[in-house]
Order: sequence, then C-alpha cells, then structure tokens
Amino acid sequence: MKSSTIPILRCPETGEELTLDSASVGEEVVEGELVSESGKTYPIVRGIPRFVPDEQYAGNFGFEWNLFNRTQVDETSDSESNPQQESEDEELIDYAGLITRKGHESHDTFYFKTGLKPEDLKGKRVLDAGCGTGRFAAIAAEAGAEVFACDLSSAVEAGYRNLGDLPNVHVVQGDIFKLPLAEESFDLIYSLGVLHHTPDTKRAFLSLPRLLKPGGKFCVWVYAYLPWKYGIVPPYYLMSDFLRRWTAHWPSERLLKFSEIRAGLHWLVRIPLLGKIADRCWPGSVHPDYEWRVLDTFDWYSPVYQFKHTWEEVEGWYKEAGFEGMTQLEFPVSGFGMKKNG
Repeated sequence: MKSSTIPILRCPETGEELTLDSASVGEEVVEGELVSESGKTYPIVRGIPRFVPDEQYAGNFGFEWNLFNRTQVDETSDSESNPQQESEDEELIDYAGLITRKGHESHDTFYFKTGLKPEDLKGKRVLDAGCGTGRFAAIAAEAGAEVFACDLSSAVEAGYRNLGDLPNVHVVQGDIFKLPLAEESFDLIYSLGVLHHTPDTKRAFLSLPRLLKPGGKFCVWVYAYLPWKYGIVPPYYLMSDFLRRWTAHWPSERLLKFSEIRAGLHWLVRIPLLGKIADRCWPGSVHPDYEWRVLDTFDWYSPVYQFKHTWEEVEGWYKEAGFEGMTQLEFPVSGFGMKKNG
C-alpha cells in the first residue's frame, strides 16, 4: 500500500480518518495496521489494506480471479487508440454482442461499456468498484487517472500483483456497501459487471454516489433482463440460472472441472441449429479462446447472486440518487449519469 493512499481511506464503520501505526511508516507499506480515532484497527496484508474479515458471498470470485489472473488483462499498451477503429492486420473477436480487437479486448470493452474516452480520465481520481484482477483499472490508469481499485474478494491479490507497481493505482479490499473511502473524493466511478452479483443490486448502486464529487460521472453495466421472445425462445440464462442452484455452492475445484468440460464442447455449439439447442440446454461461453471460455463459464455458474435488470430500472436508481443527464449506451444494460451540483 502506498502512503499516498491513506488520506482517502476512512473507517467503514464510523467514517473517521485513519492513521498508520508508527511501525509501518514508509512510502510502500507491505505489512502494518491502520487505526481510527476511536481505536478501530484494520490490517495491511501483503501490501493491501483489508476492511473485511472474509470474502462473504464472493469466495468463488477470489478463486477464479487468482487462477485466471492474466487471462483478461491486455498485454499491449493502447491508451490513445480508438476502440472503434479497425485495422486490416488486427484480428477481431465477436463475442457476447461486442466486437473487440484481439489483445485489446479489455480496452475496447471498457470504453464501449462506459462511453468514456481516454481524455475523460486523464488527471482524474477514479474508483473501480469491483476491480477483480484490475483489467479495467489498468486501462484507466494507462489513460492517466489515479485509480482506487476495490473488491470484496481475494481477487485483490491478483489486482495487486498486476497493478501494485503502478504509481497511480491503489488496491483496497472492502465491501461495496460501505467502502472505506472519503465522501465526495472521486471525479468518476465505474462498476462493470459487479453490482448484480451483490445481495441487492439497487442498494449496491445507491451506496456509491456518496463517494462522487458533485458534477462527477457514474458509469455502470449490469446484466440485462431479457423477456421470452415471442413466448417461444427462452432467455439464454434460463437454464444456467436453474443449474446455479447447485453450481454456486459447489467446491471451486468441481466447478472448474465443470467449466473445462463445457469449454471443450465449443465445437458442438458452433454447429448450426444443433449448436443453438445445445447452448440453450447447457449455456456456456463461446469465446474463441479456450482459457477465456473456461473463465467465463466458471464466472457465469459460480455467483451466489446474479440478478438481471432493465435500463428503466437503472435509470430510476440514478434519479433516486439525484443524478441528471442519464445516457443509455448501446451495450445492454450500460450507461452513465452525472451527479447534480449542490
């Protein structure tokens, strides 16, 4: 943990400022303790300040992100490129309704689902609410933002390994319902694919605006609720929701084997018509990369909570939180709003 992280940290229970115990003073603190004015203490373990005693409902996420800690992290620098620009020598990935460039998938996904541009991030203090391995925090940091990457699960271990050396990234383990951060301290907040995995998506959403400065932007993407088409074709997640009654409670190793088997059947789901039927019966990732398919399939079947929402719901949450300028983006269900001044 960087010493520059401390001024933004707060006790999640009392909101009090925190100080570092005298034995841990230094520019980079690997082990130590944070202390509030009323005497509450929070450990710093392996360079990460910890504000939760355990992973609660997010244990499987910690397992998957530490196992697949580099799978979704872009390997190449690309902060100034146009995510919509296509080059003849670049391989395109058409996956889950979004076309991205191979090797730049996190970059293109981030900008497409937030509506941001690199210049929107430069010099801004940004909160990544649910950072996982830090795939999106890396993009924001590369664009020049100071990023606070927070997660409930032990995925922060992978995030710290990937991003801890960057001078403009701070990794924190905390609960999204009461993040240990100072109110109105962020210029921008984004949460992509996270809020619907909490016990209450709306309450998780409404817990974040207090951290945003007036006039700041809040970008969000949650899973989309899909009605039955024409009353005949069921939503793709119908069967996976049924199976998750069991898979979400399996040991992580068993679920990993389940996901590997499903990923290995990619040839089957590529067969016209038969593949569609097979995918509805046993939904799984259709990403062209095997490791990515295993990760995505595990990610789909592992959550204890996996709610789906409409843009109308999300827009209502923005209004309830006192936002304006709500904008729905092309990818369902993604968009942003601006926190009103005053």
